[in-house]
Amino acid sequence: MTAAAAPQPARAGPRTASPGGRPLAAGIAALALGAGLWLAAAYPIAPRWVLAAFLLWSALAFLRPAAWLVLVPAALPLLGFASWTGWLTFEEFDLVLLGAAAGGYARAAFAPEAARGRQTPDPANSSDSAQSAAARHARRIPLLSVILLGLFLLSQLVALSRGIADAGGWRFSWDQGYDEPLNSLRLGKSYLLALLMLPLFQRQLAQSTQSADTEHGATRAFSLLSGGMALGLAGAALAAVWERRAFPGLLDFSSDYRTTALFWEMHVGGAALDGFLALTVPFALRELLAARSRLRWLASSALLLLAGYACLTTFSRGVYLAVAVSLGLLAVLGALRSPRGTDGGAQRSVLRYLLQCGLFALAAGAAFLIFRSGGYRSLLAVFGVVALTLPLGVLLRGASPALWLAGFVAGGTMAAAGFLLSWLLPKGPYVVYGLAFALALTFIALYRRGAPRTLLGAALASYVWTLLAAAYVALSWGAMPAFSDAVVVLAGVLALLCYSAVAARPPWPEALRAQAAVFAGLVVLAGAMVVFAGGAYMTGRFSTSERDLDGRLEHWSKGLALLQSPGDWWLGKGLGRFPASYFYGAHGAEFPGSYKVAGVPDGSRHLLLSGPQHLFGFGELFRVSQRVPVVRDGPYRLTLDARASEAARLHLEVCEKHLLYSAGCAIVGVDIRPAAGEWQRVAVQLDTQALAGGSWYAPRLAFFSLAVETRSRVVEIADVNLLDPQGRSLLRNGDFSAGMERWFFTSDRHHLPWHIKNMFLNVLFDQGIVGLLLFLGLLCGALWRLAAGSARAHPLAPYLAASLLGFALVGMFDSLLDVPRVAFLFYFLTTVSLLLRPVRR
Repeated sequence: MTAAAAPQPARAGPRTASPGGRPLAAGIAALALGAGLWLAAAYPIAPRWVLAAFLLWSALAFLRPAAWLVLVPAALPLLGFASWTGWLTFEEFDLVLLGAAAGGYARAAFAPEAARGRQTPDPANSSDSAQSAAARHARRIPLLSVILLGLFLLSQLVALSRGIADAGGWRFSWDQGYDEPLNSLRLGKSYLLALLMLPLFQRQLAQSTQSADTEHGATRAFSLLSGGMALGLAGAALAAVWERRAFPGLLDFSSDYRTTALFWEMHVGGAALDGFLALTVPFALRELLAARSRLRWLASSALLLLAGYACLTTFSRGVYLAVAVSLGLLAVLGALRSPRGTDGGAQRSVLRYLLQCGLFALAAGAAFLIFRSGGYRSLLAVFGVVALTLPLGVLLRGASPALWLAGFVAGGTMAAAGFLLSWLLPKGPYVVYGLAFALALTFIALYRRGAPRTLLGAALASYVWTLLAAAYVALSWGAMPAFSDAVVVLAGVLALLCYSAVAARPPWPEALRAQAAVFAGLVVLAGAMVVFAGGAYMTGRFSTSERDLDGRLEHWSKGLALLQSPGDWWLGKGLGRFPASYFYGAHGAEFPGSYKVAGVPDGSRHLLLSGPQHLFGFGELFRVSQRVPVVRDGPYRLTLDARASEAARLHLEVCEKHLLYSAGCAIVGVDIRPAAGEWQRVAVQLDTQALAGGSWYAPRLAFFSLAVETRSRVVEIADVNLLDPQGRSLLRNGDFSAGMERWFFTSDRHHLPWHIKNMFLNVLFDQGIVGLLLFLGLLCGALWRLAAGSARAHPLAPYLAASLLGFALVGMFDSLLDVPRVAFLFYFLTTVSLLLRPVRR
């Protein structure tokens, strides 16, 4: 009889917050909670519901401390309602971050992991010891990176104080614009919030490393973050699809309409959507490659197609360059990570990648050739043949010459019969093509499932029929020009099929999922060619690239000329000071217009609305707007009081408009007579016949807007009331008693005064040479660690590097960091990359 084993004392779980650090975590949690409650209580719309939602979110972040890794990036492109609330300095995404910080730091302070009953690793157990070492390894922080992050924080704080001082000193109000002190805080909060969330990410990283919870080599923390980035991209892409469907049309690539999705920050131009797409597209590809289930793989494939559409409809040359280069870097880094062996050496992988790039380039040229004369129908027919070529080229490897001969003869015979059949059917060429494609797809699928080899010959015959039917579709739709182009391209596709069947290794992947990913890439590439070949707008943008670059260089020169003193050059003008400096300091008539809410001794308030100084048309008006519902059963009735010291013309409109581009409009112009202190009563009707309303699944939004049409004139406006045909008031805060609450401004076409249009020059202007050098240190240091440094072995390193490089390329032509939501994500990924360490197994 053996002695009973002595009871082992319960071992506390891995500590992620030391006893000395818990008071600090509790203090941070209290500050974040207090700030969030303050913002939620002041929210312009349903503050009680917002308070409740904030508290629930904070509780969820406490109970599920890893949830924010998914929900924060997923919510980023969706939670921006400034065009409804009128808030500019603060926004809904701030509440999301503050709630995540409140819950996360409270968890670190009051619910250490010991409370969950986890055990510490047993030193006698090699597996536990390895996990403990991995956790310590994950928590280890590179000292140089920490110093760099701290110095950049110091530069940001100096620029924040200089910006507030340059704006006349600190003063607080909820409705400050871009030329007032709180704009410095609006821009400075992004880096501060990124640093606030960084310890929580490191905590989750250490815990997921401790539990050895991995997915394709990435810890659970990184997998969750990657999934959240993909969900955020899905939200932005779906918003882009809705916007295109509601306004110009999904396939309208000729109208002067650039997608903005739900990034309200683009109300004065900029590239918020562009930067977000550049940051997130690499993670969508990662989700596709890491997909284990068929459903997740299909969802990731659909996401990449949606993302491709969103990228194309930005009509941004910077986005096209950034996505192409970042995905190229991703492929090269992936190839260099291949094991060095006879079958997968890094050099061979890179050469194979270059070959595939050449094939993609040929595919792009082929798509352009087909579409220019054959249109969508010919292009779809040819791409159906390409979709069959990818799996069939692999299946035919080792096929006998007899099978090839039989397949071609049978395919030609079937094509001849199909040609005769097409004369008897309505839309015969398309019906016959669909039948041939369905047969080929069926035979390929059956053969892959283990059917007799005779079905491979049937698949080849059906493929040949499909190829010839595609040429007939081109002939029937675009006559001989389209037929000639289609024959050239289809001959090339057939040659690739034959090469794939006889080559030592096919030029595309053998796995079906990888082939589908290649085909998805080809579809996106074809979409780009459609935009170039069939869209006059994009063609025009590329044709003016040289002139646009000259204009951008001139704008950069004007912007940098505003840095006059040594202090400006070394420490910067201050965060967020470019708009005000450019308005009032640039040479020429660059003032775009402005607004201000003023009060009088009796307590009433009114709006002072200024017209621009430059020559302008309809799109260059400076508008103060409010969201209103679309009315189609009668005119809007508008009343307001106005006065001006000089004669001016007031522009009044209700336009179907998402953000910048107007569709149907009801417009009235009113002349305001000069009168010293006397209000002029205005009562007009706005005809709604031009308003369409949109479909139920893609409704059009609308704005009521005020603008001054006369250059350099100021009009005072009070007691604005807009009524629908039933007499219901449609405006909130029409008397401006709550400042600019519910009101929102846009500068639809005149964007240069609001941005310096270069991310690096933006940092130079705001933070000076010192800040720019530190910023370059952050970015280059992160890229170096990911591509060639100590973090290059991490499974997510290529995706992070591609994300940051794409963002930097977009930033070569736009400011980006003046969009707080997007700047937060960039800074967060940069700081994570600087502290990243390879996963230790």
